[in-house]
Amino acid sequence: PNVVVSSLEPWAEFDMIGKTLVLEQNGSSNDDNESSELLTLDIVSKTVRCEGVGIDPDDAQTGVLPIPSLLTEHFPERGPYLGVYAIVRTGGTLRLGDRLQCRELLKQA
Repeated sequence: PNVVVSSLEPWAEFDMIGKTLVLEQNGSSNDDNESSELLTLDIVSKTVRCEGVGIDPDDAQTGVLPIPSLLTEHFPERGPYLGVYAIVRTGGTLRLGDRLQCRELLKQA
């Protein structure tokens, strides 16, 4: 599934590659790296923007916008990328409005 994070500058997610996102509980993050209670996500790489978003959902016959190509053309320093892949290190529940803290990559226990 996708996770949308608010309050970031465009393409700021690329700076998170190699870092870990940790779910904050009760307004503060848990500093115990060994905790198995908190959702943790390791950010591993950029993802190419899907071509499917270029299709008009109301009228597929109107044509397709080549979103990855347009990103590369208009933002060559960013390429066709829009988002990052994450690996779930520790499972948990993420709810609308939850806060995530970005940390240096946590070492595996």
